[in-house]
Amino acid sequence: MARTATAVLRTLRALSLAIFALPLLVPGTVARASSEAAILHEKVVALRSLPSASVEWQLHALEIARTLKSLPVSPDRTEIARAFKVQVEAFVRKDAAAAAEQRIRLAADTWVQRVGSALSAQGLGMHVRAREERGAWVAFVDFAQMHDSLAKKLATETDLPASARQAGFDRIEFVNPGNGKSWKFALGGVEALRANVLREAAAEWGIEQL
Repeated sequence: MARTATAVLRTLRALSLAIFALPLLVPGTVARASSEAAILHEKVVALRSLPSASVEWQLHALEIARTLKSLPVSPDRTEIARAFKVQVEAFVRKDAAAAAEQRIRLAADTWVQRVGSALSAQGLGMHVRAREERGAWVAFVDFAQMHDSLAKKLATETDLPASARQAGFDRIEFVNPGNGKSWKFALGGVEALRANVLREAAAEWGIEQL
């Protein structure tokens, strides 16, 4: 009974803190937010008159994004964000795609160096490399004594696949360079990384998820 009462008190205290932590919107704040929303709406309309993706367009769009993120949640903000997204989504997606590709290349190189160094330090005689194949990234682990059961153990009982996926690899292959046999395991890392970059871009631009 005592434990239950204690748990209830803790819950009520946490709830009280959450309630008191909520910002109070006084009339002046509401009016100011409404005024900022009206000005921002005009800026979004003005964005349409600028050459798409030009330097001036980008600077104006970034200014809108900064202001948009500072506005409190409201129907006005939602409407403005929707109109803003229509104008900038194609640019943001293209920019995010380029950023994702750069991040993938860097992460792949870092993974090869880090994992390669770790395996070499253990004296296992394994060689790590990476290659891009038609937009997909593949991690390779070469080992002269690689065989079926060893490849499966490496894929299921080590963190090699998980770390490779996190680095953006779509597939990891364990290869026996002597006989040319390889064991392939799908990872889906590129799409996961691209999706993460898109989420970051959407948050940066203050718009709904892309």
